[in-house]
Amino acid sequence: MSQHQEHVSHVYFRFIKGYRKRGQVAYVRDEITNDLIVKDGVLIEMQKEGDHFVDGVSQFEDTKYDALTKSFVQQQSPVIDMTQVFYSERPKFMFAVVPPHLQHYQKHVLTIFSQLVNEFYDLAYTTKSAGKPIVGLHVMLEELGNIRDGERGIANLDTITSIALGQDLQLTFVLQAYQQLRDIYGEAVEAVIRANSAYTVFLKSNDKELIEDLIYNSGIRHEVRVNGKNVTRRPSDVITPGEAGIGYNINNEETSTIKVNDLLFLPGKNPGNGAVFSQTGMPIVNKLDTITPMAAGLHGRLPQPVAGKYTKSTLPTTANRFRGSDSLATIDGEALVKARVAHAKIAQTIKEDALLAANKAGIKLDEYSAELSEYIMNAVYDEYNRENGISYTTQSKPVEYWQVSRELLDNFTAIGRGDYKNDDALRQSKIQMLKEGLLRCLMDPQLNEVTMIFRDKQADGAFGFEIKAVQEFLRAFVAKYPEPEKLEVEKRDVFEEAKREGWEKKEVREYVFDAFDNSYTGQAVADLCRDLLMGKLSLSELDLHEDPEMADNYKVIFSGMPIGNYTAKDHTGESVNTFIFKHGINRDAVLDLYEASSGAFKEAFNDKKRLAMTVDD
Repeated sequence: MSQHQEHVSHVYFRFIKGYRKRGQVAYVRDEITNDLIVKDGVLIEMQKEGDHFVDGVSQFEDTKYDALTKSFVQQQSPVIDMTQVFYSERPKFMFAVVPPHLQHYQKHVLTIFSQLVNEFYDLAYTTKSAGKPIVGLHVMLEELGNIRDGERGIANLDTITSIALGQDLQLTFVLQAYQQLRDIYGEAVEAVIRANSAYTVFLKSNDKELIEDLIYNSGIRHEVRVNGKNVTRRPSDVITPGEAGIGYNINNEETSTIKVNDLLFLPGKNPGNGAVFSQTGMPIVNKLDTITPMAAGLHGRLPQPVAGKYTKSTLPTTANRFRGSDSLATIDGEALVKARVAHAKIAQTIKEDALLAANKAGIKLDEYSAELSEYIMNAVYDEYNRENGISYTTQSKPVEYWQVSRELLDNFTAIGRGDYKNDDALRQSKIQMLKEGLLRCLMDPQLNEVTMIFRDKQADGAFGFEIKAVQEFLRAFVAKYPEPEKLEVEKRDVFEEAKREGWEKKEVREYVFDAFDNSYTGQAVADLCRDLLMGKLSLSELDLHEDPEMADNYKVIFSGMPIGNYTAKDHTGESVNTFIFKHGINRDAVLDLYEASSGAFKEAFNDKKRLAMTVDD
């Protein structure tokens, strides 16, 4: 697309699905269905030729720096340089399970939920013009009444549920009774949550208030009942003196669709019975053939492993578990520092060559140009790899030559030692590993200087080469690429040194107007926006710009800076009064604007914030 929203060109692709692998060869199958698991894929660009398509790559002429010739050259580069696709055909699940006896871990669940929902809403409002998310989100909170930190539950839960439907966010709350909501969040929040619940699923309870409420929500029906019967005889009738006259008393009564006993005795002997109450239709009672299977019962019917029944920790999952030691997951900071220092030294030399070449080619380039790093960094990495003897193999991590030499030498010396000498199978495995390593070295052009020792000395032995020549090669290989020395590290307390040199610690700012605090600052801004729309306030620092595509949604401008979005009402017209800060906003920049604002604004904001904190407490 051009700047004027005109189509420049069409690009066509075909998509090849990928499948989950174990290593680089074996595919992973679903433990239940035995199907291959779809994971990611790749896009293959295609060119249109007449009425059909053929594989092809769109290219354009680009200027590149050639470090070997120390000159700038024109070459063809692909238009599309990233064809990897992150793709899945199944939804992603994330479970946060807190042990019931360790309630202090609920803080983590509350934080995860708050950040997840705030980020989801933020992306929904800013990604597409309709304010809808690209992919919906479903959150199930089991034992919602126990998800709390002390007496605090989920912040702004009423606001979250009010705007959830319009943003394709499905919330499932599992409660033992509505009283749990009332105890933590209060009657007002409970009323909002119940009013915005599309479905209520009843499984089992003897709570009188709950049952009476569900009976009311089930609606009414009319029943025709016969309350009496009258029989009369007419002896004066000459024709039919013995025939009786029968009459019935019929009443049309209004009653509830579901009775008390229907809910009290609904569970029965086997779990799974339930009733579904909807805001848009009649209730549905699930019994007998429409019973809802419980998860525990379904898990018991899964194909079980040979070792025994599944446990909670061994149920089939697509999660990637780390099975190595802690040392394998530790970042080698020493190696990172050494590599960056080496990159910087190499870049100094290549930079001077590139600037001279640019001057000869008439290309405007200096050491402050942003394009300089794009031109030279590939050359820097190539030179670093050459100097340090790093080779790359397809779909593999880099391996240094000193590691390859040690591995080959270890295999060679192990063949005639210990268990390998006495066990022919182990010995043959070591010989095969050594032989494969020798062949890889022969195919590496950067090792020609050392591989020439045994290249032409082939033999009929187990290695395929003369043993003496292989031994000489390994000694030369190890000598040419020695193991790098460990970096000497000195631990120093930089804070103590700074104090001795007269440096003072920077004072921490008090973020009164905090862009990272949606619970109090966000509610205060929402209340200010509401009063501005109602004409109760007039603040020069705060402006509201209504979204032309979404009614009752406003962009909030604070002293000329967009800081977020305010929603006055949801799609049903229900008042929600919520404000969400803009994603990626500069926290300090917002605080600077607040500190420079008028006294009237600060007074109004602080009043609203104190009120929000009081209501939350």
